[in-house]
Amino acid sequence: TLTSFIPPRAGRIMQLAQEGTFPVPECCEIHVGEEDWQSNPASVTQLAHLLGAEATLVPKAGHMLGKDYVGAVLDR
Repeated sequence: TLTSFIPPRAGRIMQLAQEGTFPVPECCEIHVGEEDWQSNPASVTQLAHLLGAEATLVPKAGHMLGKDYVGAVLDR
């Protein structure tokens, strides 16, 4: 649809991550579809890098990753 979405306080979250003051949980994984129009994969990957978290780009997926994918991640 060529639209985008910016969640509330996204700029502040990125600022805290860049400053190293964002509280990161011990176990943190971020999964985003490579075709996600709502959660920009490049920004998500950058945020994960700043947080020291694992980022996974899901091939050929959009914003809704699907029950099969998410279920397997949660089961792991």
